[in-house]
Amino acid sequence: MLRQGLQRLAGWRLKAMGGRRRPKTLVIDIDSLPVEVHGEQPGSAWNGYYRRRVYHPIVASAGETGDILDLRLREGQVHTADGGLGFVLEVLERAERHLCGKAAVRFDAGYPGEGLIAALEEPGHALRGPGAWATPC
Repeated sequence: MLRQGLQRLAGWRLKAMGGRRRPKTLVIDIDSLPVEVHGEQPGSAWNGYYRRRVYHPIVASAGETGDILDLRLREGQVHTADGGLGFVLEVLERAERHLCGKAAVRFDAGYPGEGLIAALEEPGHALRGPGAWATPC
């Protein structure tokens, strides 16, 4: 229900900005961020990069509005791109089904591994064609 609510709110804002129509294109920003914890919560861990005990969720947001489209809580000691392939493909598929005509994904240098790039360039996925998949930050 939370995912549907986030998507619905983003859809309302995007339609309001576009004269009540779905936008033709949408940029989806993918990132991770530390959520600091105080204590020994299950799944939290010391992360040497952030130098604190954290959870390390992955987040998708609409580039045009900043609306959060989806997020997944992950353990604190995971790589930035851990679980990114499935997450990105699911978010793109839902965005093109409900929010826009065509979606593009933008992420930092920690995400575009060979598996993710190959999946985004495959025919039949949310994005098609070499180079159409990302605008790296």
